[in-house]
Amino acid sequence: MIRACLVFLAATLCVLSVAGCSKSGSQGAVANDRLTIALPINPTQLNPILEQNAVESGVDGLMFDELVTLDSHGHDVPDLATVVPTLRNGGISKNGQAELRTHEVDLAWEISGTSYNDLRDAPGVVRQLANSPNYTAIYFNVQRAPLNDVLVRRAIAMATDRAAIVRDDTYGTGTVAIADLSPFSWAYDPSLKPIPYDLAAARALLDRAGWRVGANGLRAKDGRKLALQLAYGQGSQLAQNVAVQMQQMLRAVGIDVQLKSYDYQILYAAAQDGGILNGGKFDMTLYSWVSGSDPDNSSDWLCGQIPPAGNNVTRYCSPEMDRDQATALSTFTRSKRKAAYAKIERLLLRDVPAVFLYYQPLRYAHIAGLRHFSPNGISESWNAAEWRR
Repeated sequence: MIRACLVFLAATLCVLSVAGCSKSGSQGAVANDRLTIALPINPTQLNPILEQNAVESGVDGLMFDELVTLDSHGHDVPDLATVVPTLRNGGISKNGQAELRTHEVDLAWEISGTSYNDLRDAPGVVRQLANSPNYTAIYFNVQRAPLNDVLVRRAIAMATDRAAIVRDDTYGTGTVAIADLSPFSWAYDPSLKPIPYDLAAARALLDRAGWRVGANGLRAKDGRKLALQLAYGQGSQLAQNVAVQMQQMLRAVGIDVQLKSYDYQILYAAAQDGGILNGGKFDMTLYSWVSGSDPDNSSDWLCGQIPPAGNNVTRYCSPEMDRDQATALSTFTRSKRKAAYAKIERLLLRDVPAVFLYYQPLRYAHIAGLRHFSPNGISESWNAAEWRR
């Protein structure tokens, strides 16, 4: 079996010897079973999980076998595995439900709402939820008319029945969102209330903004119909279901919503590559966000983070937001940061750059005999050494 050794000939040159690894750097003739490879940089570590560049990946490929690899034509071929798993040969399950029910699979994590619901009566299967820093929202392009008018944005928020979306599309596993910080976060402010679902108030706001209902039930202003496009990612049944519900809900207050699905690569591509969100080529979009354990949300809402500089695809810009974000990021004192994030959340409720629909806990299902599985909302495997079955 071929082994890999590293030989350092100089400070700036790394040589990889593929041989029996007797003694790296020995002088004299090179055996016929040894191949010496010069690398442009020294690998910083040899852990395949932590590899940071193509050189480290190449070195790891000589040292470790994979379950599946690629041949010279880029096709999947088995390495340690005996076959490449596929749907056809049964190596890949469509959703893992059948295998859970027969206990061929012990644990399925971050499953869909549909699978979670379908497994509710499965014998010997336990379902589990874990609060996480996740939310789903409708993001507005606030630089595009008529969504540059906060009255229109607030009317849309008040016309959105988020409780119905939670019930119908998450099978009750989600909770109605207030803003972008969920109860998972220590910065969550339970005193804040979500924008209420109120069709009468939504219609009144649209009237106030000058959008009048015509004979066809749709609104118009100065000869222009109140028509908006809602962009969402292709291939997600959940996204399609939420988009259709939003279309129906806004039709009830006289807004014509056209749905447009995009391949995710196009939806999230850079502006120079034709990206829909980063290029600002949308009215509204269905947007899901997963953050970390820290409540820092500055990349979404700072003026200086509008693309191409950052991730603020709503193009929302407020001096008050910038000020409060600076406060939140200028101290390690949690009480001061918590007060700053409370102000940030109030600004999001006031200015409505988005309709925050729901917070989504992570969903799991496992056999009843699995013990000590305790996902923390960020990592499932933080205590994997303690799992028992």
